Amino acid sequence: MKTKFSSGQLFRLFFLFTLGTYVFTAQHMFQLAEYEGWISIIIGSIGSVVLAYFAVHLAKRHPNQEWIDYGKRLLGRWLHGFFIWIVVLFCLTYSAVSMQQLANLFVSIYYPTTPDYILTIGFMFCVAVLVSNGLKSIIYTNDILWILMGITVTFFSGIILAIPEWDYSMFRMIFHFDWHKINYASLFALNWTGDVILFLFLAPEFKTKKSPMVGLVVAVFASCLIIVEGWMFIFLEVGFHVAKRVKFPVVEFIRFVSTGDFFRNIDHFPILFALCCLTFTKLCLLLYIATKLLTGSFRVKKKGRKYFLYILVVLSSILAIVFSNNAMFFEDFVISYYFQGFLLFIKLIPLIYLIVYGIRKLAAARSLKTVKIEVTSEDEKTTRNTQ
Repeated sequence: MKTKFSSGQLFRLFFLFTLGTYVFTAQHMFQLAEYEGWISIIIGSIGSVVLAYFAVHLAKRHPNQEWIDYGKRLLGRWLHGFFIWIVVLFCLTYSAVSMQQLANLFVSIYYPTTPDYILTIGFMFCVAVLVSNGLKSIIYTNDILWILMGITVTFFSGIILAIPEWDYSMFRMIFHFDWHKINYASLFALNWTGDVILFLFLAPEFKTKKSPMVGLVVAVFASCLIIVEGWMFIFLEVGFHVAKRVKFPVVEFIRFVSTGDFFRNIDHFPILFALCCLTFTKLCLLLYIATKLLTGSFRVKKKGRKYFLYILVVLSSILAIVFSNNAMFFEDFVISYYFQGFLLFIKLIPLIYLIVYGIRKLAAARSLKTVKIEVTSEDEKTTRNTQ
């Protein structure tokens, strides 16, 4: 019997998932939006709630059924198969991007003499071990990481927020609006806050008393609140001119303010721990979904699923190492129109299936109405002939 997970676990899973993405994309947000970053984050979060509604609504139309099964009935075998491979490609690419960013952080700040591939292989090995034990292990591990992160953040929040001397004269600049920058930056924010649509591929695993929308909406807006707050702290402390030139402005901000005789030697621990937790959750979930879709597509039995997982982990690791060896290409790739368009297409998959579902339902209703009219017409003719 499958273990059903609660709404609270759903919230914690996607809260950490969304929050972890921002740590590595903060620089791009300052580059794209400048003063309007906070507006773009809010707009992107609202858009994510809309996308989450589509995903939940589609899942509710097919309760206790996997997307890989009912999707075939809606779109047909070949077109649905195309979407499956697109989602697998998304999970593979996204996991490689996240792994490369974490490895780059470790190498550029903490372990400059350690090769990227050593960190990548070691971290991905841990991910493979956990994912091979199923979603249950991922959820329960995420719950433990949630508690440990809460303790860590609470303990160090007073130290982090007590020291900085903010330039409040910069505060008036956040009301400087440039809608051209806001539009693309909002799309960029939507693409990493809109990851809540991944619930569509996990829906049968969650049995909640309340609608799953509650957990997803709370996760989006809670992460939005923390992200906007963090963006504001960095903006008031260093301004966007410095923030957009620093590779990891969130990390550098924490390292800059957490100074002192005693804490200076241990301030690296909470940063590394938090980033590892956030990235670990994301990688596990992405590779689990990719493995689930591939094995479901090929009707692989439970024992053979691990082989697909190991293949995906190896491919993701290789792609992450390739990104590490081509840093300039990677930076351009992440914020390119092509990659952002691809991410947006993934986010719109639930809407595409809902549109097809609505068209099929409307066509079936019209067909039934036509049949009823024909039957009524035949009955009338029979009655007339009898008379």
